[in-house]
Amino acid sequence: MALRSRAVPWSADRAKRRASITLAILVGFALLAPAFHPFVAVPRHSTASAGTVRSSGNATLPPPLSGWWRLSPPGASPPNRTDTEMTYVSEGGYVVLFGGCPGYGFLGQCARPLGDTWEYGNGFWSNITPTVSPSPRSSAVFADDPADGYSVLFGGIGPNGTTNQTWTFANGTWTQLHPAVSPPPLAFAAMAYDPNSSELVLVGGLTPGSLSASSDTWLFHAGVWTNDSLSVRPPGWVSPFLGYDPATGHLLLFGGVSAVFFPSYTQQTWAFLGDHWANLTAAGGSGQPGSRAWALGGYDPVRRETLMYGGGAGGASILGDLWSYSDRGSWSQLSGIHGPPGGLYQTTATWDARDGYLVDFGEESLGSFYGIPTISHVFNHTWALLPGLTLAAGLTGTSAHVSETVGFSANCSGGLPPYQYNWTFGDGTNQSTSNGTHLYPLTGSYNVTLVVTDSAGQQASFASHVNVSLAPPPGSNLPFGLGAIPPIVLLGVAGAIAAGAVAAVVLVRRRPGGSRSEPVGEAPLSVPPGPPEGTPPEPPP
Repeated sequence: MALRSRAVPWSADRAKRRASITLAILVGFALLAPAFHPFVAVPRHSTASAGTVRSSGNATLPPPLSGWWRLSPPGASPPNRTDTEMTYVSEGGYVVLFGGCPGYGFLGQCARPLGDTWEYGNGFWSNITPTVSPSPRSSAVFADDPADGYSVLFGGIGPNGTTNQTWTFANGTWTQLHPAVSPPPLAFAAMAYDPNSSELVLVGGLTPGSLSASSDTWLFHAGVWTNDSLSVRPPGWVSPFLGYDPATGHLLLFGGVSAVFFPSYTQQTWAFLGDHWANLTAAGGSGQPGSRAWALGGYDPVRRETLMYGGGAGGASILGDLWSYSDRGSWSQLSGIHGPPGGLYQTTATWDARDGYLVDFGEESLGSFYGIPTISHVFNHTWALLPGLTLAAGLTGTSAHVSETVGFSANCSGGLPPYQYNWTFGDGTNQSTSNGTHLYPLTGSYNVTLVVTDSAGQQASFASHVNVSLAPPPGSNLPFGLGAIPPIVLLGVAGAIAAGAVAAVVLVRRRPGGSRSEPVGEAPLSVPPGPPEGTPPEPPP
């Protein structure tokens, strides 16, 4: 009986063994190969931002107001003065200043009033006084009239007393108008443009020889003055605050002095609604500004609210508080406001749409005479009511290795651009850019600081630190602490792993019961059949 051969294809078996050996070798060297690479990648420090400073509050709102900051316009500025007139000229896109008193003139008693014209825009003052100009004067009113395409100057106190002249300013040219009807000579009145009626509205002021203020309301349009005789109207006031408030849609009138001698200061709030006056004092609640005259301010379109600052309340005080008027018709005081060391009293301010802030010209140093505030000096300072400086800054990490770079970045908003950056890195070096990198050549712990200064002198700061250490030796990033083993030992271990894998494959192939391959193509061996196992052999014949 012939035995059946057990033949296994040699090529298939050899392919399996080769794959097993290759896999074992690759596993061993994958674990140990980094130890022999000359450029081992050292793990980088974290890229998370460290110590970022950000403004609080709703991100959709502008930064909160920080207060008045003194500007430093390059070149010449108008000379010292009070009781000047200033308005934003929408037709030209700049602020225009005219006249005033070169010093402090009590109730407009100015011996030498001024008659120069200055333009302010983009942070610069320019003297643009034309040959034909209004006569020198102080305490007039000056407002832009976009409906008629010019700005209007009315009244004031000149060398010959109080006047009722009407002048217009457009394209750098002054033009005197001669309307058939005009308001009486006035000083210390208030005037603003009302877009509801496309007219200028003039209220209050002092007439020559009168001891009390005027309570008339005058309207101006297309070169014509009209006395708007209304039965319900504010009491006569000297130097009240007046401005259009788009949030509520009406002219806003506040405060003033009712008389020259034995003055009565008031804290009434009124609104002009195009054809009538309404007393809003009761609707404003108890939290209203105190009595004052000569307050300054205007509408801030960025915050959508009217801002009113300072003023005076007779011998009681010269004020330095800031108030906002909301679209709900209520006043609220803004606390923590930075202000000038002196006072902004009998100065003038207007919203500078070109530069984006409320600008004021003039300042007084304040003194005291037997407890009564006095003005000792007048300055030609330019001030801007600015938002706070907001800083977001950070580092790419607070740890690094020697000769690695650390990234830094900063982003500013608010204040008055452009900004100046001063980074110090704790190793005696600094940089003046907002973003960049720094390399530490030595180990140590370094304090990193940033001080940002805007063009008005506001500052914001940032502080962090960086720990710098030596770079780990090659292979230190291997798992299980293998980097501490000498490379020659690791090579031996890798070889042993590979050899063990080969031996394991061979043993598996030769285990009992396993199959052995035979050469393909050889003839099978034939063996005569023998007696069954356990059967005795037959005797010979």
